[in-house]
Amino acid sequence: DLLDYDFHLTPIVTSIILDGDPIDVLIGGGKSGEVIALSAESGEQIWSTKVGIHQNDEVLELPDPPTGITVFPGHFGGVETPMAYSEGMVYAPVVNLGSEATSQWSRTFDFQEGTGELVAIEANSGDIVWAYEFDSMVFGAATVVNDLVFTSTYDGVIYAFDKYNGTLEWSYESPAGINAWPAVSEDKIIFPAGVQTGDQEPILIAFRLDK
Repeated sequence: DLLDYDFHLTPIVTSIILDGDPIDVLIGGGKSGEVIALSAESGEQIWSTKVGIHQNDEVLELPDPPTGITVFPGHFGGVETPMAYSEGMVYAPVVNLGSEATSQWSRTFDFQEGTGELVAIEANSGDIVWAYEFDSMVFGAATVVNDLVFTSTYDGVIYAFDKYNGTLEWSYESPAGINAWPAVSEDKIIFPAGVQTGDQEPILIAFRLDK
């Protein structure tokens, strides 16, 4: 694991149609910036889709002396936080944060330079259906409620999109940055905002979901 590309997310367990027949699959993702569907029975890879920015991410060794090359996704990039699944679509939150690949790998990132994306992928084929780009990193996971998919960014903005076509339906700027994901209970969705901005302490923000 030269570039710290953990395949760390809990996989989505579902079924897809393959060659006209249903098949049980696991859909996972990780810091390599790939979303991968595997046969639940055999582990065979069915499809793999790259999301976000990719640059020099197939290097075989770190340069010496450590002058470095810029790699996307870096070790804090890729699909860092949980994906969501609904009605045959996978929603992947993406962090585009490059790192300089050297022996000092863990010291070469700047969170202020990162951007993000939310990418909708068709589960049967692995094809990207729509994608939305952000000026800040997406550490807010993806959460589907009814016809909306929610995510949030490191600069503290919460977003809700039409899950079918990616239209931005609603946004809210919290008083602190966000690097975690919400909980849903009955008619409420609750976001933690904990990246300190000025004198703002970490808080929880609850919104009522219209029925």
